[in-house]
Amino acid sequence: MKRVVSISLGSSKRDSTSEVELLGERFEVSRIGTDGDMEKFAQLMREFDGKVDAIGLGGMDRYL
Repeated sequence: MKRVVSISLGSSKRDSTSEVELLGERFEVSRIGTDGDMEKFAQLMREFDGKVDAIGLGGMDRYL
């Protein structure tokens, strides 16, 4: 199963994990909010780098 993590500067109250199947492939998709904490955001990026198949970034300014 492939793993996808979305790390957001938004609220952790909306954190969730779901399993989905797309085109016959199983995925575990997780959303992790950091409540605006940039240090936690950076720490989570380091933690998941190389350990998941894809990382999404949310709730941030694209020019950051």
